[in-house]
Amino acid sequence: MQTKITKSLFTISLRAFYSLMILSMLLAGVGVHPVSAAPTYTISGNAGVAGATITYSGGSTTADATGNYSFVRDRYWSGSVTPSKKRGYTFSPTSRSYIWINSNQTNQNYTATLVTYTISGSTGPAGAGATITYTGGSTTANGTTGNYSFTVPSGWSGLVTPTKAGYIFTPATRNYPNVTSNQSNQNYTAVSDMPVISGNAGVGGATLSYTDGTPKTVTANSSGLYSFQVSNNWSGMVTPSKVGFSFVPGNMSYSNVVSAQTAQDYIARPTAFTFASMADGHAETAYFSTTVNQISTLNPALVLFNGDLEDTGFALTEINPMINALKM
Repeated sequence: MQTKITKSLFTISLRAFYSLMILSMLLAGVGVHPVSAAPTYTISGNAGVAGATITYSGGSTTADATGNYSFVRDRYWSGSVTPSKKRGYTFSPTSRSYIWINSNQTNQNYTATLVTYTISGSTGPAGAGATITYTGGSTTANGTTGNYSFTVPSGWSGLVTPTKAGYIFTPATRNYPNVTSNQSNQNYTAVSDMPVISGNAGVGGATLSYTDGTPKTVTANSSGLYSFQVSNNWSGMVTPSKVGFSFVPGNMSYSNVVSAQTAQDYIARPTAFTFASMADGHAETAYFSTTVNQISTLNPALVLFNGDLEDTGFALTEINPMINALKM
């Protein structure tokens, strides 16, 4: 019994001795060394865009402000690396595969391309040349057709508003939340908000003058018809004129015009009407009747008679119409 106990104690003592010896050798830096950690390698490159997420088998990292990235994997690691970024980017290549790496993998670069979509439509000919303002920029509609288009990044949200001096648009604006496809036929209807003043000046070629910010004029056509636009809520005076004519009324005043003003007519009267001598034997009756009709139609402010009017062959029935015409 005593012998067994002694052997057990001896065995334990030897184990303790060897353990202390190994420990001392390790502390002294000689003899036995600890097992080295498994070697690691770095995979690095540029994602093509700042802030891209680099997802790899076993983890992920984020590209810095210049798009650079790197991460460490153990020797003989195998897996795939995939870059991604919110708000519409595509990458080339879409991913990279690795099999049993045993060295650093540098210049593992990607090309990032921003995905964009087109918003397009028309303001119509009335809205040609309109400014199309959208969140983040603006463009100009075609000067003839009113067609427009612009691109926005995937996931874009914002407002689009057309504007053109003197016009209002329906709808006034469009709202786009999270654009993920092309938006076509985004049309607007443009209507002038400048009231029209129109009528007849009483004589072809008359000039109508008015002031709307600056002095302006418009010319009546051969029939005397005229038309022009003024600013919304315009106030002012329109004055017709033509050499050799006076007008009734002499002008028209307007206050706070917000709707079309039609049938704004004037009577044009020659400043003077001159007729020559009516002598006997010269078809006095026909000539006299024509003159009377002209005076009645033109209603001149002044009638001048150049010559003499012989009474031979004229009766009161012929003289009276002239007198009546002059009375008008």
